[in-house]
Amino acid sequence: MCGRYALFNTQGLQSQFELEFTSLMPERYNIAPQQIAPVIKQENGRRVLMHAIWGLRPSWATDAMPKPINAKVETAAEKPFFRNAWKRSRIIVPANGYYEWKATASGKQPYFIYPEAGLFGFAGLLEVHEEVPNFTIITTSANELTKDIHDRMPVILQPADYAAWLDPVNNNKLQLRQIAGQYPSEKMRLQMAHKAVGNVSNEGAFLLGG
Repeated sequence: MCGRYALFNTQGLQSQFELEFTSLMPERYNIAPQQIAPVIKQENGRRVLMHAIWGLRPSWATDAMPKPINAKVETAAEKPFFRNAWKRSRIIVPANGYYEWKATASGKQPYFIYPEAGLFGFAGLLEVHEEVPNFTIITTSANELTKDIHDRMPVILQPADYAAWLDPVNNNKLQLRQIAGQYPSEKMRLQMAHKAVGNVSNEGAFLLGG
């Protein structure tokens, strides 16, 4: 799964994701569920940066329903909670990396997993509930680098696939499923993170560990 991530170096955001405009954003080292975070959507043929709450809530969802922060790529296109967004409102969630916890004899140890270069672009889905945008991050099976830490990881898009993923009229299920494949281990790095990242109130570069 992906339950915590970071976005702190946004200098390359505009060029990597071909955005027309980006505003200054604070450095964030501990983005958690139910917090507001930037996402990228295609509107009227151009990519725009907007802010949404992490935890999906379709327009028809009731207060008693869960607000999933992740959707499995294997079932997202068919499950009622996700399929409308899969068809019409796919997004990219930019990140400098994400955290995952490994079970050890002395307790859970967090790791920070980050790209070899640039930013990660997680595949996501966007909904709007009572005029409030919200999103979820799609996950897939872990690759060779991360499988010893957790059996799931975010779907990380290749830059060449951004356009097809964001295109709201692209309903090619086979292509979308291929795009949302497993990201190569050789393009990723990891390091032990600070255990303080487990507390959502903690912020700062020290959380990255290393």
